Amino acid sequence: MAETQETCESSDICLFILLLLIVIINNVLHEAFSMSLKKWTAIMDTYEKGGFGYHTTMPTDGLRDFHEISVETLKFGMPELKQAQYKLGEDARELLDSRGLTSVAAPGFQAPGVLVYYR
Repeated sequence: MAETQETCESSDICLFILLLLIVIINNVLHEAFSMSLKKWTAIMDTYEKGGFGYHTTMPTDGLRDFHEISVETLKFGMPELKQAQYKLGEDARELLDSRGLTSVAAPGFQAPGVLVYYR
């Protein structure tokens, strides 16, 4: 083992890993870009050169919906929203407690927006 460590430089290991990744990128076939490292790197190469992939852009309706929800949230009021979120969390916690479930969080450390329970 000591001899291998002495003769094998870290740059050799890095080169081996790089070559292994190149082989994987070029030989693993997937249709979906989210599952294909080769397709994903091609999309990133295009993006870095100033281009884009149509199928990787955010849908216009998603942008519109986000804007409408943002406007509605601001009209409702941030303090009111915070209070409503706390109330929702408290109500949900009361419901889970009433059904006999046990909270992971110790009393006094229960966050209103994070509820983790077990039977």
